[in-house]
Amino acid sequence: MQNTDLNLNTNAAAPRFQVAQNVARTMSSAELLEIINAARAEAGEPEIRRNKFAEKIEDELEGEHYTKRVVQNLNKTESAIYDLTRDQCMLVSMRESKAVRRRVVARLNAIDAAAGAAPLQSKLLGEMAILECFTRLLKPAPSSQMMMLSKIAQQNGLDAGFLPGYAVDAAPGSTDGSSMPTKALSALLREHGVTLSASAFNQVLKAHGYLKRLTRKNSHGAEVAFWSITDMGLQYGKNLTSPSCPRETQPHWYTERFAELVKRVGGAA
Repeated sequence: MQNTDLNLNTNAAAPRFQVAQNVARTMSSAELLEIINAARAEAGEPEIRRNKFAEKIEDELEGEHYTKRVVQNLNKTESAIYDLTRDQCMLVSMRESKAVRRRVVARLNAIDAAAGAAPLQSKLLGEMAILECFTRLLKPAPSSQMMMLSKIAQQNGLDAGFLPGYAVDAAPGSTDGSSMPTKALSALLREHGVTLSASAFNQVLKAHGYLKRLTRKNSHGAEVAFWSITDMGLQYGKNLTSPSCPRETQPHWYTERFAELVKRVGGAA
């Protein structure tokens, strides 16, 4: 991160994606905070205080390159201002609610349009909405969400370099900070000497609430069924994106917890 100490009057107009020679267009965190707080007000949500917003930026952009300026306020106190690229503005806004994010995107598009830049395409907004719905309904593992975000960025000509290079796939409540190894059900059944077939064991898991059967329509309009781990089942496994179809989940189960799962459902019988 690059730090520059400046004495500035914070009542001055904030830069709006200012462009310097050979430097990416940036917006100050002060204006981004104004945009987010205005969107929050319209959505009936409380505003974010400047110090909390600064903490949020540094946490969200950890490892990213950005410029941090120290400014002097009229009351002689000091605060930090961050110069952020558009991608960084979008990343910082990702934690906001859907209503706030939509207003922020519209505002950034208006700023871009005024500067002669192309607005964010509706295709990208649609893909992000689908991803949000997919995540909420099917609970894919963080690694699968990362893969989908990277693909969306690639398809829309966006730089996905701000995404973390590694996602932790672990059961809720896990505290060691690393991914938990998983395997497909058929392999684990063999390793644990369970005589039931994978198909039969899936039915047992469904009966106990650890798995659910979902359907989707294929290109011919026919319904295709697939399995997805439920909220309760996420203690024992994770939903990967199916390699055969990105609209399906493919359950994988944590190797270190599979014996406990078998014991709970009585599948060894």
